[in-house]
Amino acid sequence: MKDLDIQALCDMRLAHERGDLDRQKFWELMRDHHLRLRAYPPLLAKGEVESIQIGAMGLIAQLESGLKFFWNPENLREPVSEAVNHGAYERFAGRVIDQCARRASLVVDAGANIGWYSVKMAAAMAGGRVIAYEPVGDTAAVLKENIALNGFSDRITVISRGLAARPGQGEIFLPRDTGHVGASLRELHPGEMSRKSVVRLTTLDESLPVNTAPPLDLLKCDVEGAELMVLQGGAAVIARDRPVLFLELLRKWSAAFGYHPNEVIAWTEALGYDCWAVGEGRLRHCETIADDTVETNFLFVQLERDAALIEGLGG
Repeated sequence: MKDLDIQALCDMRLAHERGDLDRQKFWELMRDHHLRLRAYPPLLAKGEVESIQIGAMGLIAQLESGLKFFWNPENLREPVSEAVNHGAYERFAGRVIDQCARRASLVVDAGANIGWYSVKMAAAMAGGRVIAYEPVGDTAAVLKENIALNGFSDRITVISRGLAARPGQGEIFLPRDTGHVGASLRELHPGEMSRKSVVRLTTLDESLPVNTAPPLDLLKCDVEGAELMVLQGGAAVIARDRPVLFLELLRKWSAAFGYHPNEVIAWTEALGYDCWAVGEGRLRHCETIADDTVETNFLFVQLERDAALIEGLGG
């Protein structure tokens, strides 16, 4: 019998009911599977995931905060898997986003994925709403399930499109092993036999027209290399509202789109932004992203307005 075969337990029950597996052997085989559950309490101890619920709907991870997320262990890199494996997912980055969201009334989550940050931001906000953009259909479905699971359907609006520099259509690549967290408009994982699909694209300016939308307070953007394009497509809204920006910037990903992350720093600097690298437990003022820069998350603020935020985060 294949180890950890999802059908193994049900198959053994059916075999016993058909009389192909005697009762004593059935009990012993089931016991061997059940005993694996004992490995999880010490793994979860003192971690961000407080419990894993097993039910007819699947696996649900409940965090120490009380928030819940559906968990598919097949997705090696999704936030829930990393939180279970490592004790937490982006703990300090999460704290930074949490503090930014607490002051916000309107938040945009570009590249919302399964909703790890959309849900956390909605929980942190005192009212207001989150607009979550997720163009991949299967991923957007899980995003909506996680929103409903936490009772946030009235706080989070899902837009099943990707944010880009221009509206239209694009081809997105879904890497086989990295999974949905690596979905990108460029082939970033050529060795993984990525699955391609066509997605719809919009722009921040199209979604939040400057004459009608309420002010945008926070833009969290993790779109696997296309971050500069999201900013360009939201130039009018960003110039109007000067929201706090939380961006993932990787040199190797942006190179696939033909730019360097320093172009993002220059673009935001022209609007009065100051850049801070989000490291392991601290913020570091960042004027340029060099070959030896280890941080991949960056916070952009208006210092005159956001000095207290930076100070509160240890910057």
